[in-house]
Amino acid sequence: MTEKRIWPIIGVFIFGGILLQSFIQLDSMKYRLEAWITLAIVGVIYFLFVSLSKKESKSWFIGMTALAIVSVLMIFLQPMIFHTGH
Repeated sequence: MTEKRIWPIIGVFIFGGILLQSFIQLDSMKYRLEAWITLAIVGVIYFLFVSLSKKESKSWFIGMTALAIVSVLMIFLQPMIFHTGH
């Protein structure tokens, strides 16, 4: 099995497991819907990056860099955006 074929299979197992976990652990439909929306967004991003890595383009590197920058920024901006604190 090639590397280009294994990543989508790994993604299906990861996101399928998280989906199953949302049925088992979450009681309220409100929280399930929130988890499913988040899972769908993250799944689309994952498979977008997998398809970009297959093409071996510069857009994969640019996308990963942008995702890393946004992730680090959200660590510091999250309390202001979502009005939460410690």
